[in-house]
Amino acid sequence: MSGPGNWQAAVRSGLQLGGLAGLAALLIGAVDHWTQAGRDANRLAAANARLEALWPGSSRAWDPGFQSVAGMPRVSVVTGTAPSPDAPHVYLNWPAPNGYAGRMQIAVAFRQVPDAPRPVVYAVAVLTHQETPGLGDRIERRRSPWLNQFTGLHAPAAARLRADGGEIDALSGATITARAVAEAVSHAMRIHHTRSARPPFTGKPSPQKRPPSEPEKRP
Repeated sequence: MSGPGNWQAAVRSGLQLGGLAGLAALLIGAVDHWTQAGRDANRLAAANARLEALWPGSSRAWDPGFQSVAGMPRVSVVTGTAPSPDAPHVYLNWPAPNGYAGRMQIAVAFRQVPDAPRPVVYAVAVLTHQETPGLGDRIERRRSPWLNQFTGLHAPAAARLRADGGEIDALSGATITARAVAEAVSHAMRIHHTRSARPPFTGKPSPQKRPPSEPEKRP
């Protein structure tokens, strides 16, 4: 049988372990807080570098504002600084999960153009993939112009492969890869159209309109 001394020792050990765990959590939180600015700066620099590599010159006119999109926290939205309605938006790290060799990440850029009912695709780029060399890797801009088919599209259905009812030609010998990219672009278009249809947030509450039957109260 364990005596009172053993029980008290166990309680002391538990309290000591709990205290150490709490102290460790506080230290981790403090370090996270102190390094947040540096991580944000690194993330901003990485986004600008990636944009510059994809579309030279574009990053000088863009102000990355990172947000969670459609429940996917790794997706970054980069919005243009220009106040005009054609300010570009880029979705970085958008997932294309069903490639032949697994998950890919793409970037999809949108902008509003005159006479278009919705924002159109400005450009698409594949950021990461492990597709088959000589076949699936033709989704890279440096290997083929295949991605140019998406430019100017404004209907998500049009961004799908022709075999799926869209306007995009498949890649010979790499249909699975092409379909994964096309479906990812189509999905990004649907999300962006939903987001761009919302009224901009001004930081002020919307004015409350009184019902017509309710007379205005005067002091």
